[in-house]
Amino acid sequence: MSKVHGAGRRISSEWLALALIVVLIALVALCVASFNRAFSGSVPITLTADRSGLVMDSYAKVNMRGVQVGHVATISGGSGNASLTLEIDPDQVAKIPANVEARINSTTLFGSKYVELIYPEHPSPQRISAGAVLRSINTTVAVNTGFQNVVTLLDQSDAAKLNAVLS
Repeated sequence: MSKVHGAGRRISSEWLALALIVVLIALVALCVASFNRAFSGSVPITLTADRSGLVMDSYAKVNMRGVQVGHVATISGGSGNASLTLEIDPDQVAKIPANVEARINSTTLFGSKYVELIYPEHPSPQRISAGAVLRSINTTVAVNTGFQNVVTLLDQSDAAKLNAVLS
């Protein structure tokens, strides 16, 4: 009788299970990295504004003419001016003139904010580049801001005098 060497060898089920778990973890990590745009480059632009609004989030959209051209990477600033770092998609940079203007808008009255790049009437032949600094021309006022202003005013007023005036 002749024996064939290795014909009876099999990979144990424990090793197969370990390999499956490693492959699944690698696929999940790849999906998360892809979702977070780890494999795509971006062109960083800084946007300064009087304020960013109450509902401006990181990863908020940056649109121009209704098309998303990037996202908000970071938001910094306190009670004074706000500074937003925008990450513009590299394939969109050639379509954005250097003299583009920016506005912080909201999707709805109570909705989250996004940055809208406004194409100028007379576009510059130069294109926007990394490190450019834009100034927001306005920030829409949220209902929460109006409510906050009314509460601040009421806190500063004397309730008895206010009652007498309203009566």
